[in-house]
Amino acid sequence: MAAAAQVASAVLSLPSVARAQSVAVYEARGRELDPSLLVSMLGADTIVCYPRVASMNPPTLTFHVTSRSALRPSGFDLLEPGSTEPLAPSIDVFVVPGLGFDRSGRRIGQGKGFYDATLRMSPSAVRVGIGYDFQLISEIPVESCDEPVDFVITPTQKLATGARASVLRFAEEDVS
Repeated sequence: MAAAAQVASAVLSLPSVARAQSVAVYEARGRELDPSLLVSMLGADTIVCYPRVASMNPPTLTFHVTSRSALRPSGFDLLEPGSTEPLAPSIDVFVVPGLGFDRSGRRIGQGKGFYDATLRMSPSAVRVGIGYDFQLISEIPVESCDEPVDFVITPTQKLATGARASVLRFAEEDVS
């Protein structure tokens, strides 16, 4: 729980997250860092949305506005919104899980490409990878289809990756 609190505090200190109108999160599974504390600390007017697998091929996620308590079991040992939950408006910030991250913003996910496809379709959204300290490793191998994150947040690290330096607004982010 302490790790989740440290990560939530660091994520909320990013100006792009503090001013976000909509934030996409995930429901943790297995050993993923649980973002539910972060969700509870977001402003009351922040729209929170969760992913739902819409298609396996091509890998496609849809994001739905719902509460954590409304998530239901689905394939892959996931909890997802129901198909009738409203679709999210444009998403300002994606909080992204990963098995590993590096300082350049590269990440290893579950290997199916769902988040890579989603992030590719939302180039203006801020991408925040969260995890534990042991998940920050020296280098992640990258393929042409992989999408980087803009920030990597662990309980003791708050990194601006510079992976998408062409998106100028990241220059104002405080990563101290």
